[in-house]
Amino acid sequence: MVEYIKGMKNVIGEIHVIHVIKDSVLKSPDSHEVQKVRKAERKKLDALCDELEDLGIKTRSHVYVGDPQKEIEKAAREYQASIIILGSSDKAALLERWTGSISKNIADDSIFPCLIVPGKKEN
Repeated sequence: MVEYIKGMKNVIGEIHVIHVIKDSVLKSPDSHEVQKVRKAERKKLDALCDELEDLGIKTRSHVYVGDPQKEIEKAAREYQASIIILGSSDKAALLERWTGSISKNIADDSIFPCLIVPGKKEN
């Protein structure tokens, strides 16, 4: 997905890179644990943002905790998104056929236009 975004650098004014940590991933709901996990995830996002900034794309990273679908929609409203760009994975394609995917669910339910970028095919 990053390569796709890089290809659109001439039409992107600003991008907010969002990562949502599911509650179930946290070892405990303790605020210290939440902050520790958020800090680690933000560090990963900041590296991605630096890469995009080097291309001239203004970026900001955000880490949310909760239900990914709800949190991404909330972030889109908060930052007045013009589009939500979502990645999709081939790994869980069969399971997603039966249960749906977060990306597909957001695209189906969001008030914002959505673009789903498929992941790279594994050989």
